[in-house]
Amino acid sequence: RTPNPNPNPNPPAPMAAAAVSPKPSAPSAESMSTVRIEALSEETFAGALAIQNEFLGRGKGCCFGCLPYSMCPMSLSDFSKPLKKHPEILPLIGVARRAGDGEVIGIIFTVHHGTPRTDPVAGFFHTVKPGEAYVDALAVTAAARGQGVGTKLLKWGEAVAREAGADRYTLAVARKNPAMRLYERYGFEFKQKGACHQCFVDCCACFWIGSPNGGCGARDMVMPFAPEQEQMNK
Repeated sequence: RTPNPNPNPNPPAPMAAAAVSPKPSAPSAESMSTVRIEALSEETFAGALAIQNEFLGRGKGCCFGCLPYSMCPMSLSDFSKPLKKHPEILPLIGVARRAGDGEVIGIIFTVHHGTPRTDPVAGFFHTVKPGEAYVDALAVTAAARGQGVGTKLLKWGEAVAREAGADRYTLAVARKNPAMRLYERYGFEFKQKGACHQCFVDCCACFWIGSPNGGCGARDMVMPFAPEQEQMNK
């Protein structure tokens, strides 16, 4: 048999595995300046799923962290099923893509009042009220962090929410999550809860995600949308 003149000892890895490489190369300032935000589509399902699995697998686990989510990453089929069943929620989910190669480097899942939830468990923790745009998830690849991608995603979600008539952002963030700094810079403030309610939220959060950042529990945050003129100067 004639040997292959160009052997490839390193065949390409599956997309999800490549997206969470332990030593990602840092993007250039030029590439990050051309990041575009767009609504999720079937073309970007796989890229968004890879980021979601990496986000959930990063130290999070059910049953107080005893069952890591990294042991059972979501399949593309399971990820796509509710999105195809309820295509009306696709415009509420944003993806950040590098303009050069189109790679998905960030995601934001928002929920408006009256729209279906892709995760029924999430609906147990928070009921979205009229006028509210709830951030279910915001995640950016390791290589793109610190480059303003999270802020761009939040601005995109806010614009979509304003167009739909919402007047505020809300979210829940795990205690000691570094993303708190991003939310506070953007304008979010912690929402005070009664002691009993906060204890319930903390226990539920610990059960479902453990303590990925060394803190147990979660805090609610809210940000009323500024008037249009102030938003233009933001």
